[in-house]
Amino acid sequence: MVLLAGVAGCAGLVGPVEAAAAQGSTASTTTLTITDANPGGAGGNPVVGDTVTFGVVVTDASGSATVSPSNVVDIHFQYDDSSMVCRAALAPIAGSSPMASTGSCQAALADAGSDTFYAVYNGDTTFAPSEGTASLPTAVASASTTTVVVPIGPAPTVGLPFAFSASVLASSPGASTGPTGTVTFLDNGIPITSCLAAPLS
Repeated sequence: MVLLAGVAGCAGLVGPVEAAAAQGSTASTTTLTITDANPGGAGGNPVVGDTVTFGVVVTDASGSATVSPSNVVDIHFQYDDSSMVCRAALAPIAGSSPMASTGSCQAALADAGSDTFYAVYNGDTTFAPSEGTASLPTAVASASTTTVVVPIGPAPTVGLPFAFSASVLASSPGASTGPTGTVTFLDNGIPITSCLAAPLS
């Protein structure tokens, strides 16, 4: 989950505008949906590494526009430009009334705990920017792991130094994220003083 600290003197979010130098004044609404086609967690819950699809629909809120919304919609973890996870290009929905456009993009869930996402429509020469939110059914869980410990060098001898190596493997779909952190080695359930918090690399 992305955390912010020491931010002051700001309100709202200003997203990038790609297709137009000026923004229009016609009101728009942005609707966001999230689909996790193959949730990897227990009970079908989302886990880190799952690839989800973000679907967006931008609609003319005035009901009087004669063109469809254009430009892009940015998907964020929160109201912060640095947290953008993907960008959806808009295409008109044929025969829609009021005028509307749709788009989609995909991204892998990168942070445990994040469940609410924000869609930020950047506006175009006709339509003003708008935002929408959507949440996953449950918070994103950490990917499960398997730890394998193997000896290094010859067979151990009582009273002599002995080396171990531990490999931590993330279960699919979390395998793409690569576990980080540390490993503590234990002897019959007791932490080995010289093997506390060994960093993963």
